[in-house]
Amino acid sequence: MTSDSMGGLVAWAALEADADAPPSREFRVSPTFVRVGAQEVLYALDERRMRHLLVPLPDNSPAVEDRRSAGVHITTRLLDGNGDRRRFLDLACQRVHLNAVFERFASDVLSGISQGSAEPAALCQSVLGRWRELMLFEPQSGLTLEALAGLYAELCVLRDVVRSDPSGLASWQGPRGARHDFSSHDLALEVKATTSRSGWRIRVHGLDQLDDDGGVLVLLAIRLEVNGMHGESVAQAIADIASLGADPLQLDTLVAQAGYSPHQQGAYDQYSFRVVEQRAYEITDSFPRIVASSLASSAVVEGVEGVEYTLDLASCSAAKLEAAELAHRLGMLTGRARDAASN
Repeated sequence: MTSDSMGGLVAWAALEADADAPPSREFRVSPTFVRVGAQEVLYALDERRMRHLLVPLPDNSPAVEDRRSAGVHITTRLLDGNGDRRRFLDLACQRVHLNAVFERFASDVLSGISQGSAEPAALCQSVLGRWRELMLFEPQSGLTLEALAGLYAELCVLRDVVRSDPSGLASWQGPRGARHDFSSHDLALEVKATTSRSGWRIRVHGLDQLDDDGGVLVLLAIRLEVNGMHGESVAQAIADIASLGADPLQLDTLVAQAGYSPHQQGAYDQYSFRVVEQRAYEITDSFPRIVASSLASSAVVEGVEGVEYTLDLASCSAAKLEAAELAHRLGMLTGRARDAASN
């Protein structure tokens, strides 16, 4: 999580800690320590306990209004404070379940203001334009524990990739509906999670999930402990990845596409996970699997769909990748690894 994002998290939490809401048509505010000219941008909370970011608007700037997004509105306000009236752009979160997304959106705005990259009104509209689609996400039915564990396992891999190179976030393709969870020009990686305390049975979906198509394909199975000591929630893992420099809009979009909604965070935070053990394999012709090429053509029946099977890795005689070998394979998912290989 960036310092601006962390500042917003702390500031809004402090504003919300007061049991009494602000009076009608008033804001409770906290400084961002980011300025537009001589005036400071403010975190704010309204009488409905909804979050706002108030950006000073120069007197010669035209008023701005943008209510096209269901999640965030931009309006122009005249506000009284310290004995004078000042104009502000009011960036207002309209959905409580978008609070976490709004924090990162506000961080993006503050970063742009700090860099002086554009006039404040144009900057706010530009940033909202980038985030608009994500602000349209509405709460979906919650993830099962199995799905939440699977997402956490993928986030553990993503964290290692982003720690090496933040641009490696683009290799996380599973949420986009790709065949494999992670892929680059050089490697595909399939991640499987189990919360069982014993055994290594994993479920393989389809004939192509373990099909390497002649490239390098790695299967990584991760055993997770649920609600044990030193566990971590999915929300904590997402925040940690953001703090490593991953693009916040791209990260939140991928997480949403994976089925995770901040609206369900209260339920999800009941579960914490810890990696207990993992084993990785490079898929070769000798690895036990079912793929289309391993079937006689007469056995492939036209119209058959939804092929799934269970693979017991405990009975697999294939050699496991050592930790250093796995780290090298993960490095192949990043732009830096490709750049190094080409030099």
